[in-house]
Amino acid sequence: MTVVLLVIASALFYARPPQQSELQLGTDILIDFALLDSDAVKNLEPFYHTGVVFSYTAKDKNGREVKGNITAVTQDEAKILLVGQGFVSPTVQAVPVGRNQPFSLYYQPKIVTQPPQ
Repeated sequence: MTVVLLVIASALFYARPPQQSELQLGTDILIDFALLDSDAVKNLEPFYHTGVVFSYTAKDKNGREVKGNITAVTQDEAKILLVGQGFVSPTVQAVPVGRNQPFSLYYQPKIVTQPPQ
């Protein structure tokens, strides 16, 4: 009987309800949301837009056609950057992200079959 009471008492001791700033998932995971109100989080710099890669074709100062890639947030910004670098009449197009066939192998082995001899 004493053992049963000890088990119940220890279960009640360790089974505390989570505080308002905590969320308990399962038995081993405890998320402390009070961190969101800390100075470390409040003083974070905002995350701005990431750049997109654009391919361009433009003419340099000598009139030669130049092709390349440039990173900018928008297509208009890419054109402005190119004109600022001295290029004339740039045409800019976004480079597609990813692969055309994402489930195909990167390197496909060459299979050489020889006719039976």
